[in-house]
Amino acid sequence: MHDFMAEETIYFMLTSKSEQERKLLVSLVNKLGDPQNKSASNADFHLTNLLADHPNMKAVVIDEVDSFLFRPHLGLRAKYHAVNFLSQIRLSHKGEDPKVAKRLIDVYFALFKVLTTEANKKPGTDDKAADKKNANSKDTKEDKAADSPVELDSRILSALLTGVNRAFPYVSTDEADDIIDSQTPVLFKLVILKTSENENLHLRVLKSTSI
Repeated sequence: MHDFMAEETIYFMLTSKSEQERKLLVSLVNKLGDPQNKSASNADFHLTNLLADHPNMKAVVIDEVDSFLFRPHLGLRAKYHAVNFLSQIRLSHKGEDPKVAKRLIDVYFALFKVLTTEANKKPGTDDKAADKKNANSKDTKEDKAADSPVELDSRILSALLTGVNRAFPYVSTDEADDIIDSQTPVLFKLVILKTSENENLHLRVLKSTSI
């Protein structure tokens, strides 16, 4: 309850105290990493409302979320909440939005590459820790499902692909061609790594390579 009130206060101050904009924005974005799902979702909600009320803040908010996403040791759940928020940003063909769309695409693919690297490192690296956790765990099935790295990986990738599909139509033609030429190999690499986890995700990756 206190977390929700704090987020409400931060949001109110952010929309009315422009001189403290950066500090307040950092505080609200940091809430995307809150261990409580409801608090993180509430931060997502407030950030979405912030951009609805102040669309000129898209670039600065995306930059802050980008910095948040690539912090060392950031958990999968926090990454998911951040990507989910970015994928919901509304875009148009007017003003600075084509540049904003390109910025989003850059963030998505940068995180794709990080997740690919992490996936390559997973086999065998955490086997002992996983065995110990399985032997001693008394968590409920719901808790185990919520903390599953495989499930969260799939959710993050799904959110990233959703974001790519939503942002790509608003990128300028010249930059769209560059994206297709430079990033298609990354998408195919993800197909190879993730097909066995989620067949639906596999189909969505293939769809994205043809946009």
